[in-house]
Amino acid sequence: MPAIVETLFALIFSAIDLFRGSLPFAVVFFLLAFVGRHLRAKLQKRFKLSWVLSALLVSFLFSFIAVLIAYVAPYIISAQFASLGIVPKELSPEFLDILSFFLRASFKLIVCAIFIAFFSMPFLFLGSYIYAALEKRKFNRYFALFVATYLTTVVLFAFLLMYLQPLFLGFFYFLYSA
Repeated sequence: MPAIVETLFALIFSAIDLFRGSLPFAVVFFLLAFVGRHLRAKLQKRFKLSWVLSALLVSFLFSFIAVLIAYVAPYIISAQFASLGIVPKELSPEFLDILSFFLRASFKLIVCAIFIAFFSMPFLFLGSYIYAALEKRKFNRYFALFVATYLTTVVLFAFLLMYLQPLFLGFFYFLYSA
């Protein structure tokens, strides 16, 4: 086969894999968007915030919860398999050590959540635009929300996989390093 045909097939199958691989994440993001829409509307109404600020706050909240789960999960899993017993008093960490660990971990979690919240804003704008365009065409609002979430997830993963692969390593290094 000529090289151009092989390249074309590779491009087509890569796009199919991107659309297929984005679907499970789109379902999770759809559920988050469904909850986030109502939470954002309540925040906007109660505190009289702009759309951008209320979306940023909800994005920060969801990002913080996700980063907290990602940060705490290895500790919980490893604690199940470690048979430590009772730590002797001489070897147990002091209060200031525990406090410094907690403050450092909290700082890391907040910085990571802020970064993810700001990074997600262009994708929130894109999803909002797609949702508004589909809603204008009289689609069901849940269907429009899912399609907007799915297309935004595809764009997000295409962007992450093509341009920001080292971002994952840097993110995990910052989160789990001492």
